[in-house]
Amino acid sequence: MMKNITLKQVLRQHALLGCIALLPLSPVYSQADNQQIAFPGAEGWGRFATGGRTTDPAIGSKVYYVTSLDDYLSSEEPIEGTLRWALTTGDDTPRTILFKVGGTINLKERLKCPRPNVTIAGQSAPGGGICISGANIYIHSKNFIVRYIRFRAGDLSGSNYSALGIENTENIIIDHCSFSWSMEENVTMYDNKYTTMQWCILSEPLYVSKHDKGARGYGAQWGGEHSTFHHNLFAHCVGRTPLVNGARDKSASGHDAFVDTEIINNVHFNWGNKGALYGGQLHSIVEGAYSRTNLINNYYKPGPATNTFQDRWFADCSHDASSATGLGEWYIDGNMFETNEYKNDKNKGDHSKVNANNWIYADENNSKKAVNLRAGIDKINEIKLTAPSANSELTIETAEEAYLKVIKQAGAQLPKLDEVDTRILAEAAGELKPVDRGAIKWNKTEPDPGNIKFVGMINSQEDLKPADAGDNWTPWPDLTPKAGETVPTDTDGDGIPDNWEEANGLDKNDPADGGILTANGYSNLENYLNGLVGDTGTSIVRPFVTDREVAVLNITGMSGIQVYSSYPQVKKSEISLPALQPGIYIVTYILTDGSRQNEKIVIT
Repeated sequence: MMKNITLKQVLRQHALLGCIALLPLSPVYSQADNQQIAFPGAEGWGRFATGGRTTDPAIGSKVYYVTSLDDYLSSEEPIEGTLRWALTTGDDTPRTILFKVGGTINLKERLKCPRPNVTIAGQSAPGGGICISGANIYIHSKNFIVRYIRFRAGDLSGSNYSALGIENTENIIIDHCSFSWSMEENVTMYDNKYTTMQWCILSEPLYVSKHDKGARGYGAQWGGEHSTFHHNLFAHCVGRTPLVNGARDKSASGHDAFVDTEIINNVHFNWGNKGALYGGQLHSIVEGAYSRTNLINNYYKPGPATNTFQDRWFADCSHDASSATGLGEWYIDGNMFETNEYKNDKNKGDHSKVNANNWIYADENNSKKAVNLRAGIDKINEIKLTAPSANSELTIETAEEAYLKVIKQAGAQLPKLDEVDTRILAEAAGELKPVDRGAIKWNKTEPDPGNIKFVGMINSQEDLKPADAGDNWTPWPDLTPKAGETVPTDTDGDGIPDNWEEANGLDKNDPADGGILTANGYSNLENYLNGLVGDTGTSIVRPFVTDREVAVLNITGMSGIQVYSSYPQVKKSEISLPALQPGIYIVTYILTDGSRQNEKIVIT
């Protein structure tokens, strides 16, 4: 008999997505193959990135402190203590980049990251945290963990770069970052393997700016073999929310030939073009190549710019018209449009049918459809998947649950939200109305003759200037530490403050103990940095149906201390637990057939 397993009092009305297994050494290891996840809460295909954690004690690891907001050209003498220096100096020894300054780093030119094995811990910064402006950061080396950084390039440099570019690499996870004001896409992330972007905000890409191709306003290009994009917020993007790159390499030995893309639990607010989310085509000629996109439980909230179009699609499924086999495959389910005041669409705001069945009308010449097939409606059986393709064991919520979390928890929340993200989240939550900032619809290189307003979109970051602002106004928020704020003392330079080392039995004069791996699989430095994060980015998971019984159940705190254990041998759908203190826990199940998996829960 099939049943749902739920944990009473732990997840309240929610249930665990999995029958989760006891892992005797450390319950924070991977569900599949006992690998360590990047940090508590890391999910998706990029969750096993190690970043600056050493995997070989003989090699060790290093800490680089950013102590200056300055930058320099690659042709100039390096300036020690700058972000560019921290990312480019030295060898390939795993490194963690920490911050003793808060504020905006205005890059003089593109910052390429040639060194692999890097953690950039924005949560370590004082003041309001770190913002990158002026030019973009380009990651093309393997194994990066990037958390709590803002990327707001702006148009002052006149470059066509995205705010963050990640190409031709693998094992990357971007967590709780914020992206805006790019002249190209806010994020360009493709031709990679094993990547995750989670709990990020992608807002206000510049529309009719200085790009030599004319109108842009793009959210992101996403793709690569095995990529996950979950719990992100797109706001005020005209298009590419995202552009799904699919299997894009046409060479005989090309990469990106076996593509599984997860786009799950994201929020789309006030998009422009009807086909803003599109792509997924199959270009590769490698034998057996495929492109499979899993578009699951995403939340679409129309805004005033959306209201300028009558067609509203969850996805515009592209194809390679030059190839007889250029059809990507799509699993599309659980996505929903919000019904609100912006009802100028073919369904007149009644989305009940397309929400209940995302594919309804897709095989008809019906303007009420929510999935568009560029290859033609006769190709639906070749495009439509009836089950998800290979999955990363991501915990999945309903679209409504994801929306409520994303509008509260996405973006660079630490050390604190800045004014830009605070406004964007409030607009996505319906607490503020988007403002007409002068943008009108363009047809590539010239204005649309209808003079259609794109309310909420911007052509330049300068469009955000209030009418009563003075000459010293800048769109980039002031993130510098307030008077009297001090940076914790780190005597040995291992990245851990002296008081934390003393409280946890470490030696504040021993620089080697920061990189030592502990019983929970993380280094002492990682345990400190993970402790700064707390419970931001909490995910609650859906019910899991099983016909097996739970043999062992353990609950372990993030410190590695077991707080609960039982042997329920349940033959019912609910397991009662004692009250737990607020915090992050790893629930560990083992079933009677020996199958195993982990899940994180958060008690608030």
